[in-house]
Amino acid sequence: MDQVESLTRNNSLLGANGSGYRNNDRRDFGSLRLPKEFRLERARWASELYRDYYAQDKLKAIRDKLDCSANSDEVNQLVIDQNSEFTDYLNFFEYIVFLKNSRQLQDSEVELMFGYYLDCLKRHAAVREYILDPKNGYEGLAKLIGQRK
Repeated sequence: MDQVESLTRNNSLLGANGSGYRNNDRRDFGSLRLPKEFRLERARWASELYRDYYAQDKLKAIRDKLDCSANSDEVNQLVIDQNSEFTDYLNFFEYIVFLKNSRQLQDSEVELMFGYYLDCLKRHAAVREYILDPKNGYEGLAKLIGQRK
């Protein structure tokens, strides 16, 4: 096949304007399926993340302790002990920040799924100070709770 025949053939596959649509017919490319499938996959993925957060016993234990009035002794003890359940809980939210920054989660999704519990982190001075301390490695989470009103 010579270059002219090859270009002509490619033009008929890609469309004269290179858009991927032959004869301006969008059905040939399936353009409506991709965004819908993407949204469905994204919804499944977000649902899984949500379910994991609420189903894991070790996260639930910390979540329950943080869901109280500000600066309770139990919460202060969590920070003092720095046990793995507490740091795993904070790491979960650091992961949420990563997903948000990489555009896997939107701000509105983070707010709807986890906003209340982000407020719980911010409510407790000892937890907030722990997160804000750069040596603890929660820079993303620090920025996220710092943006909350």
